[in-house]
Order: sequence, then C-alpha cells, then structure tokens
Amino acid sequence: MRKLLIPLLAALSLPTTVNAFWGLSEEEKAICRDRASREKNEFSAKQTYNYCSKNIKSELKEKERKAKEREINYQRWYEEVGKDKEKECKRKKLAYEQAKNDVNKSWRLQSQELKEKKAP
Repeated sequence: MRKLLIPLLAALSLPTTVNAFWGLSEEEKAICRDRASREKNEFSAKQTYNYCSKNIKSELKEKERKAKEREINYQRWYEEVGKDKEKECKRKKLAYEQAKNDVNKSWRLQSQELKEKKAP
C-alpha cells in the first residue's frame, strides 16, 4: 500500500500534472487558441497550443507579479515625489485648458467675422 501511495503523492505534487488534472480555464483556453490561430499551418498551431497550455499559468502569474511590483513602485514614487508634482500638474493642466479655450474663442470670432462679411 505504501508503494502505491508515494508515487501517487509525487504525481499530484508536480505542477504539470496538476495543471493537466485541473485543466485550463476558459480565459486561458481562449488565449492559447488565439496564439495558435496566428500560425500558418495546423502542425505549428498544435505545437503552439500545447506549449501555451503548459506555460500559460506561469506566464499569467508572472504578469500579475509584475503588475503588483509596478503598483508598489508607483506608490513608493508617489509618496516620495508625486505629491509635490501633483500641484504642478494641476497648474499646467489649467493653463493648457485656458489657452485652448482662448484659441477656440478666437477661431469662433474669426469664423463669425467671415460669415458677416459674406452675408451682406
């Protein structure tokens, strides 16, 4: 009985076996199908799908880890530098919007003047 139990536990502990046992989610299947559909022939598509199905979970975990790291780095930057820059950005944004409104007003005035000249 022990001889059967040890290989069974080892088989369940391997990540590839677990992924094959549980299968892929619908999102993961869609990603792999999309990657495989870019191939030129059926053989390459099948190889791409198989490779993707084996590695998609680790790729998504890595992507999620990088997103968390990016968020942490942004928060750290914001605490150190960003708060000071926020006021400056708001000031620049208001100045940009004011200049844009002034240009729009001048264009409207010019177009009205042209219409008035053509009308008489």
